[in-house]
Amino acid sequence: AYVPLIFPATWLLDTRGLRLTALLGSGLNCLGAWIKCGSVQQHLFWVTMLGQCLCSVAQVFILGLPSRIASVWFGPKEVSTACATAVLGNQLGTAVGFLLPPVLVPNTQNDTNLLACNISTMFYGTSAVATLLFILTAIGIMTGAFYSVSTLLNQMILTYYEGEEVNAGRIGLTLVVAGMVGSILCGLWLDYTKTYKQTTLIVYILSFIGMVIFTFTLDLRYIIIVFVTGGVLGFFMTGYLPLGFEFAVEITYPESEGTSSGLLNASAQIFGILFTLAQGKLTSDYGPKAGNIFLCVWMFIGIILTALIKSDLRRHNINIGITNVDVKAIPADSPTDQEPKTVMLSKQSESAI
Repeated sequence: AYVPLIFPATWLLDTRGLRLTALLGSGLNCLGAWIKCGSVQQHLFWVTMLGQCLCSVAQVFILGLPSRIASVWFGPKEVSTACATAVLGNQLGTAVGFLLPPVLVPNTQNDTNLLACNISTMFYGTSAVATLLFILTAIGIMTGAFYSVSTLLNQMILTYYEGEEVNAGRIGLTLVVAGMVGSILCGLWLDYTKTYKQTTLIVYILSFIGMVIFTFTLDLRYIIIVFVTGGVLGFFMTGYLPLGFEFAVEITYPESEGTSSGLLNASAQIFGILFTLAQGKLTSDYGPKAGNIFLCVWMFIGIILTALIKSDLRRHNINIGITNVDVKAIPADSPTDQEPKTVMLSKQSESAI
């Protein structure tokens, strides 16, 4: 739903503003959740899909908001932190999604009635240019890899740790919560240093290293190691998201923040779908290690693309120019202060004559 609807959603954000876009996204999400509340029957699967489709349409209006909100409501020294905080909200929802379903819908073997009751309980809870192409691809690869890992995490863990459904959910929670911390810290660092390309490239490399470590330690049969490596992976992969958004806004300025965010999210959705399908196939046929190595290869390509991006910080340069103009507006020894004195002296001289 995201890819075909991103253009009308971006148009709505640019022409109608934040309030209507946010209300529309939140309203559709709420409606989709309530529809799914009434679909917990075996013959009502199509109703479940209808509710899920509404929720997927709602995300089109929500995912592009962080950078626009940060740009509209916050100053140049706060914009990156604000964007990171807004992105954190999306990740918080994902974290709750990892934690609650395994707890609210435990494995009930063949008791379908109890399973339906548990699912119903869960649903009631949820209801309450070259440079541009490089960054689109690089961010799409990173975010798509994160989506793929998040989607297949349960399958990967249960391959090596049978009967650990609850811990699989907790590992997913750890991954996302660590990412929330990373997102905020990266945003603060970016506001402090304004080193967009350097920070983005370093975090990309650290995400790649984290993915490699996660890949080759997953089968060690020590689940505590998976908690640690999953947390490290989530810290850097999710921490990269606000960096990518802000870097893209910088190099595409003065284009609308909603447009750049929308294109980035569209790229992320495309790569997420492709990576999930490909990694899922590799995981089923050859095991989780093969699927994770597939992602590692693509993330290495993303590092190369990020290194090739030209660091043209257009918005930052404009903000620096505005700041300098503000400083120079009232100079220390303004000639306007001296002119009256000159006039007074000339008048006194004339009177003396």
